[in-house]
Amino acid sequence: MIGEVLKELNSEKYIIKASSGTRNVVGVKVKIDRSKLVVGARVALDQTTLTIMRVLPREVDPMVFNMMS
Repeated sequence: MIGEVLKELNSEKYIIKASSGTRNVVGVKVKIDRSKLVVGARVALDQTTLTIMRVLPREVDPMVFNMMS
């Protein structure tokens, strides 16, 4: 599941907006670089626990990307 970071509560808890539209307070996998978890960052979430598992690159429109290549 994909989500977007909305707010950092502390170094261990974040408010995210999941791709399903819900907003949740979630934890973070231990090995994640917290400096990359900024407001607006796209993240991969565990489907069961909604823990942030990975920071994803920003979403790019394929049409725009192809025009730049």
